[in-house]
Amino acid sequence: MQTPQTAKGVLFAVGAYIWWGFLPLFWTLFDGVGNGWEVIAHRIVWTGVLLFAWIVFFAGCARIGGFLKGILQSRRKLALLLAAAVASALNFWVNVAGVIDGHVVELGIGTFLTPLMTAACGIVFFRERVTPVMGAALASAAAGVAVMVVSIGGFPFYALLVSTTWACYGALKKALMVDAALSLAVETFLMMPAAAGYLVYLQAAGLSHFLPAADPALAGAFAATGFMAAVPLMAFTIGAMLLPLSVLGFIQYLAPCIIVALGVFVFGEPFGARQLLPLCFIWAGIALFLFDRMRPRKNA
Repeated sequence: MQTPQTAKGVLFAVGAYIWWGFLPLFWTLFDGVGNGWEVIAHRIVWTGVLLFAWIVFFAGCARIGGFLKGILQSRRKLALLLAAAVASALNFWVNVAGVIDGHVVELGIGTFLTPLMTAACGIVFFRERVTPVMGAALASAAAGVAVMVVSIGGFPFYALLVSTTWACYGALKKALMVDAALSLAVETFLMMPAAAGYLVYLQAAGLSHFLPAADPALAGAFAATGFMAAVPLMAFTIGAMLLPLSVLGFIQYLAPCIIVALGVFVFGEPFGARQLLPLCFIWAGIALFLFDRMRPRKNA
């Protein structure tokens, strides 16, 4: 029977993945930048500004102070939060770089892998039960990756990085089990010095694309990265805390369906046998995964 907390988790997770599915349309605004790291640095800084304003006006500095004290007193929590911040930054970078470099379909294929990667993290790190059918599902996904390597003729960098970083991020947030908004704020604040330093370097070297006077539209897009990142991340964090990773993995199928469709029908990327064959193995794994989750369980 579905509880109110589970229903809330589903609502937040579905909203997050629909948002992420359409996010490549936003990243196309930075095609002329040609530097995913500059976009990610702005994302971190502007997200930090947004979250700082939220803390000041809504959460209260005392609340964030208490949260920080609890994190700093636990080496485990601090390490998990740092690792989550790095995983999040890498995931955002590969999503931006994949769009800028014209690999939207590969990103979509990788995002299809993410649910199975997430389920694998649940098995490895949280000792969630693995059944023979689930084992076959994961093996099918692995075969899909192998086929991708052969058909592409190289390492499927975007597909594997987008799936592994996000599966790890979900597992880290599950392990933390702390306030969604405050943990996101601390993650961001931990990354802000490096991000701000990089942006200062770009300005000093004359390499920055953030030029409000010369290109106000692009400058506005840079500033909007904070909002575009913070909203789905917060929704995802809430969903990850309220749902089992196996359920969260199922909801993740929304994003890759949208991303692959965008790659084919909006960005006009090729979608032939090279892209379809590995997807067939991954889809077979997904079908087995769904069968395993939906079949009735016998009481021990």
